[in-house]
Amino acid sequence: MKAIRPSTTWDLLVRFWNDGQLRHHYNTDDMEHHVPELVEFATTVMTMLSGDIIACGTNHEGLGALQDGETVEIEIQHIGRMSLKVSDPLKRGWERGVYMGADSTNPEAVTRHRPQG
Repeated sequence: MKAIRPSTTWDLLVRFWNDGQLRHHYNTDDMEHHVPELVEFATTVMTMLSGDIIACGTNHEGLGALQDGETVEIEIQHIGRMSLKVSDPLKRGWERGVYMGADSTNPEAVTRHRPQG
């Protein structure tokens, strides 16, 4: 991993793929809690070491649940890309996409949840 210099904007591109399909694409400047604030909070409850990751959550629209056997990748501009294989010993299956209401941007979820009539 390559170290980045502290910045006042923390304007970094973040992308997430599930089995090669781009599912999330956003900028850290759009986050509700900015990176320095997240690091400050995390270090109040634990010692952070080189390589530690802070999972800070997201708007889950379009992401859906991860399934056994899938490969997920996350890339943060200027930092690097990480790939993980999803493992669920129970081999459960989950509905794809998350429906976020009438303004949902996930077409599969909208079709699935569109009111009939």
